[in-house]
Amino acid sequence: MTIVTDQINDTITFNATGGAGGGFTPSRVTQAVTTTSILNSATDNIEFNNLGVSYALYGIQTDKAAMVRVYNSDAARTADAGRVQGADPIEGTGVITEFITSAANTFVLTPAVYGWVATGANTIPVSVKNNSGSTGTVTVTLVGLKLEDA
Repeated sequence: MTIVTDQINDTITFNATGGAGGGFTPSRVTQAVTTTSILNSATDNIEFNNLGVSYALYGIQTDKAAMVRVYNSDAARTADAGRVQGADPIEGTGVITEFITSAANTFVLTPAVYGWVATGANTIPVSVKNNSGSTGTVTVTLVGLKLEDA
């Protein structure tokens, strides 16, 4: 990795090079995942596999009212399953972020939320609670910067 600073234009450029890092270049990723059909107020677990081991989350979109929780491991998602909507998670338990929508919505995260997967795999565990008022699927779209591959 080389870092080039340009004081005249007030910029910093990061260049990935070959070697131990394998020349990985961070890339912007958009991925949509749809739950199975779930009852109103029920939760389904889904996984995102295109954002890598570590990522900067720029945005999240839902196609209907939902609660979406992003975790750093399956174990964290399982341990957090009983937490009621509106209650804060315990610090350090693997909850990366949480969004609650009252309708289809897009959140733009400024600043970005940085996350990582504890297992070193490219699978980000997410739980989705259907808050739409009727049975159906919920589509969640994550937009982020893939920072590291497994």
